[in-house]
Amino acid sequence: FYRQLLDQYPRAKVILTTRDPEEWYASALKTIYKPKPSLALILTIVGKIPFSRRVRRLPRVMLAMDRIVFKGLFDGRFTDRQHTLAVYKRHYDDVIKTVPPSQLLVYSVKEGWGPLCTFLEVPVPPDEPFPHANTGGDFRKMELEFIRSL
Repeated sequence: FYRQLLDQYPRAKVILTTRDPEEWYASALKTIYKPKPSLALILTIVGKIPFSRRVRRLPRVMLAMDRIVFKGLFDGRFTDRQHTLAVYKRHYDDVIKTVPPSQLLVYSVKEGWGPLCTFLEVPVPPDEPFPHANTGGDFRKMELEFIRSL
C-alpha cells in the first residue's frame, strides 16, 4: 500500500526490505499461505466462537488477506511460483521507480541498525541487539501460541 500511503503522506519515508525472491517464496508458501488451515486450528476456532470476539474476527481477517493479497496482488495464482516471483519483482521495481530516492531506503535486515537508524534520523539503540525473528520456525511457534491463546 505504499502508493496510497504516499498519496496521503507525500513526504513519508519508505523502507523497502529486500531478500532473495526464491527464499521469500519458499518461506511464504510454507507459512503465510496455507490453502487449508490445520485441523487443530479449525477445532479450536469452532469451540471458541461463542466465547471470543477475537476468534469471531479471525475468519474476516483471513478472508481479507486472501482477497487482497493472494487473490488480488497475486491474481489467485500464488502457488504458480513463476507468476508470484514475477509479481514480487515487479512490485520491488515499481517501488524503486515511484518513491523519490531521498524518501526510500532499500534495506536488508542483515544490515542491522546502522542504515535503518541513519535513514530514520534516530540514534542506534545502545546495548540493544538487532531483532532476529520471523523465521519459518518462529512463525510456527507464533501460530501454536496463537492457537493456545484462543
